[in-house]
Amino acid sequence: MYAQSVTQSGTSTFTEARVRTVMGKSLDDFIGLAVSGHLSIGRASEWASDLIYALDREAAEMFQLRFDLPAGEQRAINYHVSDDGSLLEDSESGGIDYRSLPKGTDVSIVLRLRQSSRHRQRVLDYLRKRGWGAGSIFSGEGVRDRAYSKDGYGLIRRKIGTWE
Repeated sequence: MYAQSVTQSGTSTFTEARVRTVMGKSLDDFIGLAVSGHLSIGRASEWASDLIYALDREAAEMFQLRFDLPAGEQRAINYHVSDDGSLLEDSESGGIDYRSLPKGTDVSIVLRLRQSSRHRQRVLDYLRKRGWGAGSIFSGEGVRDRAYSKDGYGLIRRKIGTWE
C-alpha cells in the first residue's frame, strides 16, 4: 500500500453519499480479486475503508491496483476521481477475469493525493497509521474500461498493460 501526492483544483460534485455509492462498485472489483485468490476479503475491505476516508475528505485524485506477475510483467487498473460534474456514465462493476492472472501475482494499491486538499496532511497521517507508505504509479496509456458514478461524481476505471 502506497500514497503519493499531486496538485489539482476546481469545483467539486463530491458528497459522502456519492463516494459510498461509487466505492461500493470498486469494492466489488476488490472482492473479485479475493474470490480469485489474489487478495484476502479483509485486505479488500481495509483498502476500501482507507480509500473512502481519503475520498470523503476530497483528498484523493486517483488510486491504482498494481499487478506484478511472477514473470516480471506489470499491469494496473486506475481509478481516476471525476468530481467536476461531467461524468454521467455508470457501469456495472466487474468485467475483469482475475482468475487469468497467474498464481503468485503480487497485488498492491497506490493512492495519489491532491496537493490542494485542505485535509491532505490529515489523510497522510491516517494512511501512515494504517500501514501505507511511499510508492509510485505504474504508468501507461491505458484503455478506458468502465465508469462508476452518482450525480456527476465518480471514478473512471482504466486498464494499463496487456489484459485479455
